[in-house]
Amino acid sequence: MQIRRRPPNPAIEVDILRYQVPDPNGEANHILEEIVWHKEKEVERMRESLSLLELRKQERNAPPAKDFLGAISQGKPNPLNCRGKKSLSF
Repeated sequence: MQIRRRPPNPAIEVDILRYQVPDPNGEANHILEEIVWHKEKEVERMRESLSLLELRKQERNAPPAKDFLGAISQGKPNPLNCRGKKSLSF
């Protein structure tokens, strides 16, 4: 399965104008592609609202990361069973 990182025909915004060239392959092929494309938009909005310097400052002040592998290797013998729904709402 191939996942395209970005749509082949992104919308272009110039001042107050927004346009997009139609492309027959412009629709996502599967749900994972929709998720990746949506996350790309989220990351772009976050980059616009928070500078890299501010993000690095937050990183320095953040608590240390927890040991995930250590926690699951010493955990209970019955593993966690996680299931997700197939539907998305953006």
